Amino acid sequence: MPQTKLPSCNTKFFRNLILADRHYDQPGPIEVLLGVDVVFQVFIDGQITHPSQTLVAKNTLFGWVIAPAIDCPTDISVMQASVADLDSLVRSFWEQESLIDGKVSRESAESLIEGHFRQHYTVSDDGRYMASLPFNPNVSLLGQTRNIAMRRLLAMERRFMLDAHFKAQYIDFMCEYERLGHMTRIQFMDSDSESYFLPHHAVLKPSSTSTKLRVVLDASAKPPTGYSLNDCLLTGPVIQNDLFTILVQKRKCIDKSW
Repeated sequence: MPQTKLPSCNTKFFRNLILADRHYDQPGPIEVLLGVDVVFQVFIDGQITHPSQTLVAKNTLFGWVIAPAIDCPTDISVMQASVADLDSLVRSFWEQESLIDGKVSRESAESLIEGHFRQHYTVSDDGRYMASLPFNPNVSLLGQTRNIAMRRLLAMERRFMLDAHFKAQYIDFMCEYERLGHMTRIQFMDSDSESYFLPHHAVLKPSSTSTKLRVVLDASAKPPTGYSLNDCLLTGPVIQNDLFTILVQKRKCIDKSW
């Protein structure tokens, strides 16, 4: 079925043929699709090619059908694929299906973070554990985030001007944060000392029954160097089982029952 109407100079060449579709030269909906198991039974002897080599008429049980000629490319790319032997495929299948131990392997980085915690943790008077941040070698690439933190703060201040209730909730939250000892006010900071400004923003959730406003500290904010605070910290061990182990726990129980 053509996408556009065919020129009349091409269609006049086939005017003496008994056509299966007299409107073959005009766009229209596709009414019937024939599968490969049927289409070759429909074709019969007879083929006529237009002098311009652009159209080909083929005789069928329903009459002549006309279609554009297909140009076969001269450059043919050959792709060869090899299939492994059956034994290798079966072995690979059972290796993927075999049950694995759910214990998490302890890598060198995880051992390093555990050693850092053991050396630097302290216990406060109220029983809280405190430890210094476990920086990795990328800490030297940690850039300045003062501008990012200032933009976040100015954006919230613009919202404060429009929503006094939001401003009051933010102030109450930050005052409580300071009262609990989670942050302390800095009276003086040396401009030459290494420092990091942690960007933050407030999230308001009126439907919450406990805390309707909370402050999110964004340690993933990337300075111009491209390394955020999270990128410069060691990653601790994963204490949960991996997803595959969780999914096959039921299957392991079934195998043990056998």
